[in-house]
Amino acid sequence: MHSLRALALTAACFAPLVRSVNMTFYDPQCGVDPAFGPFYEELLETNEDPSSTTDLIDFFAPDGTQIVLQNAAVGGAEIIALKQAILPVDGSHFPNITFVAEETSANKTFQLSGILHVIAGANCSTTYFSTRFTVTKNAKTGIANLETHSRSLLVYHGFRVESSEDPCFATY
Repeated sequence: MHSLRALALTAACFAPLVRSVNMTFYDPQCGVDPAFGPFYEELLETNEDPSSTTDLIDFFAPDGTQIVLQNAAVGGAEIIALKQAILPVDGSHFPNITFVAEETSANKTFQLSGILHVIAGANCSTTYFSTRFTVTKNAKTGIANLETHSRSLLVYHGFRVESSEDPCFATY
């Protein structure tokens, strides 16, 4: 246990280095556009940058919505306020299985599950998460608009956040 505490303290010293998105275990299923992985990675890195404001809002449609559990934000100012309220001190996201949850002629919803591993001082936590991302589609091609900062994100919905039994458990 002593070595685990030492490891956590060491990691805390390198805090700026551990805030990241690690796509190693990203596993897109049938129907997931190849561009979704890079879109997600850039979106999450922008979302977790404490200084990011306009860069984050540029992902969302003007009336875009971000929902995290029961907390909802509509439009740029509210999304930034929500982001600042829930931003982890330090964390590494490990996205995993991703699939198409819903698709219409106008939009496409991707569902992604993964692990968030957070280290804060001598403490750590591991959380399982599931999130849905609804983006617009190009009206002519019918392809999801996954260019970063293109104002195509209609809804970012973090609907599942569940702590692991062992707060320092991580599968990486």
